[in-house]
Amino acid sequence: MRGGHEAEQDAAAAVAGGRTVPDYEALSKEYEGKVAGGTALLLKAQLLWSDQQQQEAITAVEDFISNYPEHPSFGNAHTTLGSYLQQVEKLDEAKAAFTKSAETKSATSSIALLSLGDIALQAGDPDKAKEYYCLLYTSPSPRDRG
Repeated sequence: MRGGHEAEQDAAAAVAGGRTVPDYEALSKEYEGKVAGGTALLLKAQLLWSDQQQQEAITAVEDFISNYPEHPSFGNAHTTLGSYLQQVEKLDEAKAAFTKSAETKSATSSIALLSLGDIALQAGDPDKAKEYYCLLYTSPSPRDRG
């Protein structure tokens, strides 16, 4: 039996070898509950989105968020979800996802704030948009927040 670090490396290599939605589906099940399983689920979502399977991609990201709250990409997944929802014009749901991302103070928190401002502009609320845009300049960067 391989040790923890070696097993993680093997799992990462397996996920890196995935190429198709079925590959990532199988890998997400094989490594369920582990970082590699969560990563496979996010990669599956990206492929689904690029294949114009928007609802399936959204569901995959939602599954990731529900099952991998400790994954290093957890905050980024909220931004991805918000982006997907915004593109299919589910603006209230997108706003909630972007808000969660901003709260996680992840690497994509700034993108989430920018997107929240854009949604406010779309909704005809320039004052609220300005609040979000101003937060981009007043919030510490993710590396300064820790």
